[in-house]
Amino acid sequence: MIKRIWLCDWFVNCGTKEDSIRGNEFERLTKISQVENSINSTKWENTCLEARNELTVYLALNEPDVYNVYWNILVNQIKKEVIPKVIDDIKEKAMKKCLPEESVAYVRMDIINIIMVLTSSDDRHSYRTV
Repeated sequence: MIKRIWLCDWFVNCGTKEDSIRGNEFERLTKISQVENSINSTKWENTCLEARNELTVYLALNEPDVYNVYWNILVNQIKKEVIPKVIDDIKEKAMKKCLPEESVAYVRMDIINIIMVLTSSDDRHSYRTV
Protein backbone atom coordinates (compact mmCIF):
# COMPACT_ATOMS: atom_id res chain seq x y z
CA MET A 1 0.00 0.00 0.00
CA ILE A 2 2.77 2.43 0.91
CA LYS A 3 4.71 1.67 -2.27
CA ARG A 4 1.60 2.40 -4.33
CA ILE A 5 1.26 5.77 -2.63
CA TRP A 6 4.93 6.55 -3.24
CA LEU A 7 4.63 5.53 -6.90
CA CYS A 8 1.27 7.20 -7.59
CA ASP A 9 1.15 9.48 -10.61
CA TRP A 10 -0.65 12.29 -8.79
CA PHE A 11 -3.33 14.22 -10.68
CA VAL A 12 -2.60 12.33 -13.91
CA ASN A 13 -6.29 12.23 -14.82
CA CYS A 14 -7.06 15.84 -13.92
CA GLY A 15 -8.27 17.55 -17.04
CA THR A 16 -8.92 14.36 -18.98
CA LYS A 17 -12.34 13.68 -20.43
CA GLU A 18 -12.18 9.90 -20.09
CA ASP A 19 -14.75 8.42 -17.74
CA SER A 20 -12.45 5.94 -16.05
CA ILE A 21 -14.48 5.82 -12.86
CA ARG A 22 -17.48 3.58 -13.34
CA GLY A 23 -20.26 2.83 -10.90
CA ASN A 24 -19.55 5.85 -8.69
CA GLU A 25 -21.50 9.04 -8.47
CA PHE A 26 -19.25 12.00 -9.03
CA GLU A 27 -19.42 15.40 -10.62
CA ARG A 28 -16.82 16.27 -13.22
CA LEU A 29 -15.46 19.74 -12.60
CA THR A 30 -14.32 21.39 -15.80
CA LYS A 31 -12.86 24.65 -14.51
CA ILE A 32 -10.22 25.40 -11.89
CA SER A 33 -12.63 27.86 -10.28
CA GLN A 34 -15.06 24.97 -9.74
CA VAL A 35 -12.31 22.94 -8.08
CA GLU A 36 -11.43 25.88 -5.81
CA ASN A 37 -15.06 26.43 -4.87
CA SER A 38 -15.58 22.72 -4.23
CA ILE A 39 -12.56 22.07 -2.02
CA ASN A 40 -13.12 25.28 -0.08
CA SER A 41 -16.77 24.49 0.55
CA THR A 42 -18.26 23.54 3.87
CA LYS A 43 -19.87 20.57 2.13
CA TRP A 44 -16.48 19.09 1.13
CA GLU A 45 -14.94 19.78 4.53
CA ASN A 46 -17.89 18.12 6.24
CA THR A 47 -17.68 15.13 3.89
CA CYS A 48 -14.02 14.61 4.76
CA LEU A 49 -14.59 15.04 8.48
CA GLU A 50 -17.59 12.72 8.45
CA ALA A 51 -15.64 9.95 6.73
CA ARG A 52 -12.78 10.19 9.19
CA ASN A 53 -15.17 10.37 12.14
CA GLU A 54 -17.00 7.24 10.97
CA LEU A 55 -13.73 5.33 11.00
CA THR A 56 -12.64 6.55 14.41
CA VAL A 57 -16.07 5.94 15.95
CA TYR A 58 -16.16 2.42 14.53
CA LEU A 59 -12.73 1.63 15.94
CA ALA A 60 -13.42 3.29 19.27
CA LEU A 61 -16.61 1.23 19.71
CA ASN A 62 -15.48 -2.08 18.24
CA GLU A 63 -11.78 -2.20 19.08
CA PRO A 64 -11.17 0.38 21.80
CA ASP A 65 -7.95 -1.14 23.11
CA VAL A 66 -6.37 -1.26 19.68
CA TYR A 67 -7.72 2.15 18.69
CA ASN A 68 -6.55 3.85 21.88
CA VAL A 69 -3.06 2.38 21.63
CA TYR A 70 -2.25 2.45 17.93
CA TRP A 71 -4.19 5.25 16.21
CA ASN A 72 -1.95 8.19 17.10
CA ILE A 73 1.21 6.12 16.75
CA LEU A 74 0.28 5.12 13.20
CA VAL A 75 -0.86 8.62 12.19
CA ASN A 76 2.41 10.08 13.47
CA GLN A 77 4.40 7.42 11.65
CA ILE A 78 2.57 8.18 8.38
CA LYS A 79 3.29 11.90 8.82
CA LYS A 80 6.99 11.23 9.47
CA GLU A 81 7.74 8.42 7.01
CA VAL A 82 5.22 8.50 4.16
CA ILE A 83 4.15 12.10 3.60
CA PRO A 84 7.69 13.55 3.30
CA LYS A 85 8.45 11.10 0.49
CA VAL A 86 5.49 12.23 -1.64
CA ILE A 87 4.56 15.77 -0.71
CA ASP A 88 7.01 17.56 -3.02
CA ASP A 89 5.86 15.44 -5.97
CA ILE A 90 2.22 16.18 -5.13
CA LYS A 91 2.90 19.92 -4.90
CA GLU A 92 4.79 19.95 -8.19
CA LYS A 93 2.11 18.04 -10.07
CA ALA A 94 -0.69 20.14 -8.56
CA MET A 95 1.12 23.31 -9.74
CA LYS A 96 1.53 21.86 -13.26
CA LYS A 97 -2.23 21.25 -13.37
CA CYS A 98 -2.88 24.74 -11.93
CA LEU A 99 -4.75 23.22 -9.03
CA PRO A 100 -5.36 25.33 -5.94
CA GLU A 101 -2.83 25.09 -3.14
CA GLU A 102 -5.54 23.71 -0.85
CA SER A 103 -5.75 20.58 -3.00
CA VAL A 104 -2.34 19.47 -1.70
CA ALA A 105 -3.54 19.68 1.90
CA TYR A 106 -6.58 17.56 1.08
CA VAL A 107 -4.48 14.96 -0.72
CA ARG A 108 -2.13 14.84 2.28
CA MET A 109 -5.09 14.17 4.58
CA ASP A 110 -6.53 11.66 2.12
CA ILE A 111 -3.26 9.71 2.16
CA ILE A 112 -3.38 9.51 5.94
CA ASN A 113 -7.03 8.46 5.88
CA ILE A 114 -6.50 5.83 3.16
CA ILE A 115 -3.65 4.22 5.08
CA MET A 116 -5.66 4.29 8.31
CA VAL A 117 -8.73 2.72 6.67
CA LEU A 118 -6.74 0.02 4.92
CA THR A 119 -4.72 -0.74 8.03
CA SER A 120 -7.81 -0.98 10.22
CA SER A 121 -9.72 -3.09 7.69
CA ASP A 122 -7.13 -5.86 7.77
CA ASP A 123 -9.01 -9.14 8.12
CA ARG A 124 -6.66 -10.28 10.86
CA HIS A 125 -7.16 -7.03 12.78
CA SER A 126 -3.43 -6.81 13.26
CA TYR A 127 -2.54 -3.18 13.54
CA ARG A 128 0.92 -2.77 12.22
CA THR A 129 3.12 0.18 11.63
CA VAL A 130 3.86 1.40 8.11
